[in-house]
Amino acid sequence: MFIFIVLGAVIMCSSLFSRGSFFLIPEEVVALSDASFEADDKGVVEVVSTENLTWIQDGANDYKCGSWKVVQTTGEFKTDSDGLHYSINVDEESYESDPWFIIGDSHNLSDYSAIVYDVDVTLSEDYPYLLGLRPDFRSESGGNVAITPGLVRYYDGAFYLVNQNGTLFKDGIDNTFHYTFIVYSDGTVLIYCDGELVTRCEPYTMFKEECARLDGFRVTMFLEKTAPSEIAECSVSNITVSAFAPGYEGYITELLENEALTLDKCPDSILYKKKN
Repeated sequence: MFIFIVLGAVIMCSSLFSRGSFFLIPEEVVALSDASFEADDKGVVEVVSTENLTWIQDGANDYKCGSWKVVQTTGEFKTDSDGLHYSINVDEESYESDPWFIIGDSHNLSDYSAIVYDVDVTLSEDYPYLLGLRPDFRSESGGNVAITPGLVRYYDGAFYLVNQNGTLFKDGIDNTFHYTFIVYSDGTVLIYCDGELVTRCEPYTMFKEECARLDGFRVTMFLEKTAPSEIAECSVSNITVSAFAPGYEGYITELLENEALTLDKCPDSILYKKKN
């Protein structure tokens, strides 16, 4: 199975998409794993957009393109004029287990001061399930080191700690939103929705201290114990990974000190050029 996309790299370059989301304009092809930092130590940005690179099937449900990969339990892998989309359709044949997919390259935490994931998320109308959106946290040996009680998940227009019975962080969210997940080298995590802070997770509350790498971006649908009455879909598009050199003390670090700072006012964010 072949699907064509372009894997481009841009530095702090974005433009308005729709309903508060953004799409990126690709420039030269540079993967984070192959790139060097500029003189100001700002990160190189890795972008998935449409056109011309070939995804090769690598197993029943897996695909690869250079160092990027897609690993999935079920779902559909497609593109359209708005960007690259990965969708999970849940029906009566697949409801018995929680479907998930992981997309992206693997990045060692020790190589950067911060790693930032940006994605546009679109959910089907009346989407009925919990949704997990996070990097795939792995130890040096490849073990899963996520701390489940510390994970943040989406449900019915809101973000909660673990599930809909946990702490409410932010509500009033549409079914299309821009999601930003920042992991700092000290273990701190900041999560944003449409450029506004959802929550701050203190070091090693979301993943264990032995976390050595982020092995792509993971999307999980947590299903109910009964079969759904109709197909539910989650797709992500315009996936961007940016990173900052060890010891970098620029704007991305100011977010740790100023929780009121929105990403459209942070020059290190891809959302900054929306208003500048």
